[in-house]
Amino acid sequence: MGRVRPLPPSLVSKIAAGEVVERPASVVKELVENSMDAGACQVEVELEDGGLRLVRVVDDGEGMEEEDALLALEEYSTSKIATIQDLSCITTLGFRGEALHAIAAVSRFTLFTSPGGLGTVVKVEGGVLKSVSKKPRSRGTTVEVRDLFFNLRARRRFLRSSATERSHILQVMKEYILAYPKVRFLLRERGEVLLEALPGDLKERAAALWGLKPKDILSLEAQDGSMRLEGVLAAPHFTRRDARGEFFFVNGRPVKDRLLAGALMEGMRTRLVKGEYPFCGLFLSIPPEDVDVNVHPSKREVKFRRPYEVASLVKRGVAAVLGGPSSTGSAESPSYSSHLGLSLQGRMERVEEVRMPFSLPSWRFLGEYAGLFFLVEMEGDLVLVDKHALHERMLYDTIREGWEKRGRVRLLLVPLEFSMEETEFSRLMGTREVLEGMGFRFQLKGEGLCEIKGVPQWFQGDAVAFFRSWAAEGEVVGEEELVARAASLACREAVKAGDALSVDQIDRLLAFLESRGLDLTCPHGRPVAVRLSKGDVERLFKRRI
Repeated sequence: MGRVRPLPPSLVSKIAAGEVVERPASVVKELVENSMDAGACQVEVELEDGGLRLVRVVDDGEGMEEEDALLALEEYSTSKIATIQDLSCITTLGFRGEALHAIAAVSRFTLFTSPGGLGTVVKVEGGVLKSVSKKPRSRGTTVEVRDLFFNLRARRRFLRSSATERSHILQVMKEYILAYPKVRFLLRERGEVLLEALPGDLKERAAALWGLKPKDILSLEAQDGSMRLEGVLAAPHFTRRDARGEFFFVNGRPVKDRLLAGALMEGMRTRLVKGEYPFCGLFLSIPPEDVDVNVHPSKREVKFRRPYEVASLVKRGVAAVLGGPSSTGSAESPSYSSHLGLSLQGRMERVEEVRMPFSLPSWRFLGEYAGLFFLVEMEGDLVLVDKHALHERMLYDTIREGWEKRGRVRLLLVPLEFSMEETEFSRLMGTREVLEGMGFRFQLKGEGLCEIKGVPQWFQGDAVAFFRSWAAEGEVVGEEELVARAASLACREAVKAGDALSVDQIDRLLAFLESRGLDLTCPHGRPVAVRLSKGDVERLFKRRI
């Protein structure tokens, strides 16, 4: 007889259960997801010993008839998909048909469900059906899971203390409390309420979960074609020392995704101290065919068809609500964004005075003229500043500084991959040495694909947009052409007449001007500022000869 043999079904079910059910929190997750898919308006979760002894989930969703209740406990039985094509457009939280079967295989399990009227009670122990009975029940479902892993002691030994398992369950409940603000949730342990969320709006729920006030919560919205990002973000001075305050949802599904987490941190990079993490609840709506949720039995992982576009949307949405890399703006404000390193976004409804972080306390911002010039009072004189020329020079110096300080590279947590036309591809090949000298790290992978792995420390913008603009300009031959390229890109990306800037952003531009001096010119030689003394102005009005 050979050494290879098929495993008995009872052993197979226990092995498979380990992929779906890792700990009591996994049970809570699967059962709450079933409640949400059933359209529940109320979900109550009862624990004993952190879920080690008991997890009970009660909902008022649409219950099941006896036939469906029994089928639901069979492996790979579900009402949510029917064909292979359905896997490419999943809209429900559950779909694999594994959860109830897996949980029942490693616990003392009771399912009590009813569409209204007479309900069905199914009892299973260690995967073995014990009884089926009838009992009156209002519409809804109750699932009791007792003594998890009682028949799989090797797995039970890896469970932690009741307190630790309870903390994991609390984290799972917070996900669904954020994802479903119109649903009432209650979490209890031996009668003591651990968490309760009444129906409300997302901002109120987020504030309550994070121990903040609603005024400390920012709402964000962003869109890119068929993809939409919505959510809430705590003001950046409220942080944690770990990422447990970050919640990501894709089409309503809670996920753990490095791409989304990396894009969040990129959007907030200049607003966080190293080792700090924000509070957020970000909801990405994306066509189901553009995301694969069938990656792992836990359904926590996803794969995006267009990862760069997703990361870019998240990064832009987060940066927008914060007003760019270092300012405080509004997500509803008109915006200007440069992919060359300075993002300017916001609205200026009324400006009385800007407190400049200058060594000269006599600088005072007066306002704007014609949407293009800043008016500044300096030591009693009037200074007119061309904001386009000033920003153009700021960007130009930023680019020049990049290639002069070679080797200062910031590696990206999630590399950016994008496709290019053959002509763009060949141009990048011809300028690779220049770009790497500036601090960019990238790989040309063939078939028109480019992967950006790192950017210069000074760079804060959209790397893919920068690469496309750079390739569109053609090859660079010599230092003189490199300087001309920097001037051309800076001019194209600088603010234009009428672009609205916030007070903080004006402050940044004028701080740059103060540091360089009023005799500064744009890369093409035009003056950035003109200074008129009081006497000069009086002569214009013929008050002085």
